[in-house]
Amino acid sequence: MITCIVFDKALNQKDILDISAGQFTTHIWEYVTFELKSNFNKVATEDFITILDDKKPIFSGVVKQTQEDQGVFTYSGFDIKYLLDRVQMNYLLKRSLVSTAVYSGNSFSILKNTIALVFPTATIVMPAGEKTTTFSLSPRLQTAFSFHRANCVSNDFTYQIFVVSNKRIIVDAKYFRDLRQSVVLLTDITHDQGEVIKNTKEAYNQILGLGAGEENNRDSHFIDNKAITDYASCYVYDIRETITKAELAQRTIAKFKELQFEYTVKFTTFDNHIAQLGVDYSLGDYVTFKMKDGSNVDDLISAYAITIDKGVISPKYELISGIKKGSLTSKLRDLKEGGYK
Repeated sequence: MITCIVFDKALNQKDILDISAGQFTTHIWEYVTFELKSNFNKVATEDFITILDDKKPIFSGVVKQTQEDQGVFTYSGFDIKYLLDRVQMNYLLKRSLVSTAVYSGNSFSILKNTIALVFPTATIVMPAGEKTTTFSLSPRLQTAFSFHRANCVSNDFTYQIFVVSNKRIIVDAKYFRDLRQSVVLLTDITHDQGEVIKNTKEAYNQILGLGAGEENNRDSHFIDNKAITDYASCYVYDIRETITKAELAQRTIAKFKELQFEYTVKFTTFDNHIAQLGVDYSLGDYVTFKMKDGSNVDDLISAYAITIDKGVISPKYELISGIKKGSLTSKLRDLKEGGYK
């Protein structure tokens, strides 16, 4: 059973909304759009909505547009991480906006602290991570979202933000898991295979990160993952900023991680008892897909879309694997400034 709770801009609960239809997507790194339809006019722009499935929060968003057509109200917007992309990290930290000072600490702790600064009146609840990773980066000219996107990429974790009650926010953060040996998704049994994109033209086995300086004094960091049988394929990451060698290396490593995925595949899950999304595997897990042609593909579950029809969540989910350009990621970036489409 699904429930949609409406909160005002101050994070106070306003009402319960009956949903007739809708769709939203969850992504490992990006903030995404949502759309809900209802026969009731209970939501205003800048309100927050949280969708619960059997009392468990599965999505929270901020409403940016309302529309009414013949008694049906459509509410659309972005998930809450959208707000993190509207505020500078240095502003939150009460620094000069152009300060290059590095912000360091435990990855989960600085994420929790950042969200607490974005929502200063809220209580932030965040489960402890099963391991400890650190993160260090200059937040100069970076939004809170971009700063922690780099945090996620560097340390292989994802997070979602949920408003669950009056001025109470849960941050659900988890590290990526390698389930490739235990979770094998079978075409026509666990899922229906959809669009398949295999793209190696933007996959690289080397990266050259460039910092500040001129000629022989130019700061650089080079990563060479070329196998003996490979041709060299180098990506030049030209930052041109005066940063420390350690930060240049960290940012180059993070960028390189985004250039490793060759596949983007869309799957529609079946209601089955072999491997179920949210039970046996979830967002941020590496699993094995058994393709129609019999080949195996190891890839990351990077996004999934949920559809609501007649007030009920569809048992079928659309999965997206990989993070290559031309996939959902690039489409979501196109939507950032243009609103819901």
